[in-house]
Amino acid sequence: MTYDYFTINFTSVVGFFFLLIFLYANASLEAKIKRIFYVLILLEFVEALTYSLELWTTTFETLSPLRLWLSAIGYAVRPYIFCLMLMLAMRNKGEKRLSKVIYIPAIINTLTAFSVFFTDIVYSYTLDNQFVRGPLGYITYIVVILYLIVLMVVVVQNHTDHSKLEIMIIFAISVLLFCSMAIEAVYAIRTINRTSIIMATIFYYMFFQTQIHKAAIIKEQGIRRQLEHSNKIDGNTGLLNKQAFNSAAQELLSENLSSVGVLFVDLDHLKELNDTLGHAMGDIAIADTAKVLQTVFRKTDLIGRFGGDEFYVLLPNIPLSRLQVCLQELLRNMQRTYSVQNTSVNVSASIGAVYTENPSRQDFDKLVHMADEALYEAKAAGRNRVVIREQKKIEKI
Repeated sequence: MTYDYFTINFTSVVGFFFLLIFLYANASLEAKIKRIFYVLILLEFVEALTYSLELWTTTFETLSPLRLWLSAIGYAVRPYIFCLMLMLAMRNKGEKRLSKVIYIPAIINTLTAFSVFFTDIVYSYTLDNQFVRGPLGYITYIVVILYLIVLMVVVVQNHTDHSKLEIMIIFAISVLLFCSMAIEAVYAIRTINRTSIIMATIFYYMFFQTQIHKAAIIKEQGIRRQLEHSNKIDGNTGLLNKQAFNSAAQELLSENLSSVGVLFVDLDHLKELNDTLGHAMGDIAIADTAKVLQTVFRKTDLIGRFGGDEFYVLLPNIPLSRLQVCLQELLRNMQRTYSVQNTSVNVSASIGAVYTENPSRQDFDKLVHMADEALYEAKAAGRNRVVIREQKKIEKI
């Protein structure tokens, strides 16, 4: 009897080279997962080598001890391949107790595989070198099926929206391997199952590679969103910065608003606070001012930091009477005292406000200018006060 060893091993060899090349070149794959794939390749190579050599020993007229060793190694190796696939599926899942016992079926199979030297309960060979299956001749298949079942249970139990692809791949691999084992058992064509194992490993590797690229894309998008967010937000207060506020305010004024109020808020005595109690206390006062603004005004109102100790607010669709109440509440809440040991500094706010009805996007610069003028008027009048200007119609600049 002769065998075409090239045809038998062609798919396996191509699969080995594919995995080795891509694993070696893949710098993004986690080291732990990479090691498991390397061990998988080694085990699959050992099984392919022992099977090819065993085919060679079947041509002998009498039984050779070499065939006993090769068949025992081949039977012992296969379950460890599926055990490692199970370990890949269990990565970062927290099943530490399960991970300690998953080797037990494979170890039991190893003991039964090498029992050929002592008993024929699993399999044996006649003196003229013919294979004879024993009562436990299918134990390797049973162990492999057990691992596949546990593998499917693990991925289903740890199901998340992000693992749907992994579940589909596991089930596809399992169906492929179940079918190939059935063909191998019925028709004694072991090359089909070995090829299926190699292909299953490649499919699983490609899944990991796909997930890595997906995670990299998601991370890049997150960094981009974070950068966009940081470019719009003032770092000390969490409020919109000047550029972001201006853009959002003009966009808001493009809508059909019945009225709008625009405020300029200046923190009084901040320089004295910085000089007396230190800039760290000044930063606290700035942050406290932001919190007061967010407390007094609505979530629909725009609040931004102009820079330094100046803030501004745009209040869409607010009645004049409500605006006046908010301004008085803001003025009261802005009066605070900061102390370090026996030294204290009182802070307050000067507020310039402008109110108009039926505004448009083109009115923004004029409204800001008028609010700024009202602020300086409040500061010139002694600070800790509000100056509000009501305009029925905005004159264009």
